Amino acid sequence: MSEGKEILVTGASGFIASHIVIQLLNQGYRVRGTVRNLSRADKLKEVIGKHAPTTGLSFVQADLMDADSWQAAVKGTDGIMHVASPIATELPKDPNEMIVPAKEGTRNVLQAAIDQGVPRVVITSSVASIVYGQGPGLFTEDNWTNTDHRDATPYIQSKTIAEKLAWEMAQEAGDKLQITTVHPSLVLGPVLEQDYGNSAEVVKKLMDGSFPGTPNLGLPIVDVRDVASMHIMAFENDASIGERLICSGPFLWMHEIAVILRKHYPDFQKKIPTRKLPTWLVKLFANFQKEVKSVLQDVDVRREVTWEKGKRILGWDPRGPEEAIRATADSLIEFKIL
Repeated sequence: MSEGKEILVTGASGFIASHIVIQLLNQGYRVRGTVRNLSRADKLKEVIGKHAPTTGLSFVQADLMDADSWQAAVKGTDGIMHVASPIATELPKDPNEMIVPAKEGTRNVLQAAIDQGVPRVVITSSVASIVYGQGPGLFTEDNWTNTDHRDATPYIQSKTIAEKLAWEMAQEAGDKLQITTVHPSLVLGPVLEQDYGNSAEVVKKLMDGSFPGTPNLGLPIVDVRDVASMHIMAFENDASIGERLICSGPFLWMHEIAVILRKHYPDFQKKIPTRKLPTWLVKLFANFQKEVKSVLQDVDVRREVTWEKGKRILGWDPRGPEEAIRATADSLIEFKIL
């Protein structure tokens, strides 16, 4: 299936995207990765080269808001993994700082796909477009986040609005645009360099003494290597066209993550919190710490998801959350981030 095919991976320097690039290269694909600035390309090739052959890897410069840059980036490729999307650890003052680039970036990439005759696109969405504004429960791909609900932060809105646009464009384009959306939950797993992004932050903060205790907050967890594999499996299997696919494993509370870390990393036991923080105190912290405020919608709420559809359609079966947590911690130690 991979013989001679070149896949465009948007936002190639990101956590998920870089793992997709590695797996594509190891499976014999050629990869064209987009970066906002080509000055990053050599370093990125060096990082990826530790895990995969890079003879089939090239980079092009593209910006989510620059439609012309995507026409050039897409031209001549055989498929697209659209991973790039704005992300922030703090709530922006203006929600449009996240919503507009996410929406217009999706529009520009998909329009380029239509114009350049590259119909097959796998889009990285998020469980954020599925589980919010509906209370606790077990969610499937049939659920949609209510963007008008108070739980819908700018990031949550951006993922939902961008995905809805993608489905509208696919419906209008017919066979000219064949999309699958992949919906990861909290993505953990091995970071590849010291510039590790946001996903590993929860493990880092639990191990470096940042948390005096654990808030009653939890999320479903998935390993980044399994996120990458779902993207490729979806691309290779036409049964996934027109489908939303939840990409996740089981739900864990933060104190459960802390227990796992305490068990496997005795050198960090004194820093890893053992007590739970009362919710009133978490809400108080949120007045002073923007990072805490951005996750208040998840405190005291158990939102679980099922990945049965991906298993049924693709044969996708994720590794357990403990392995993902340990891989995160091991890599943070390896790169001396901890």
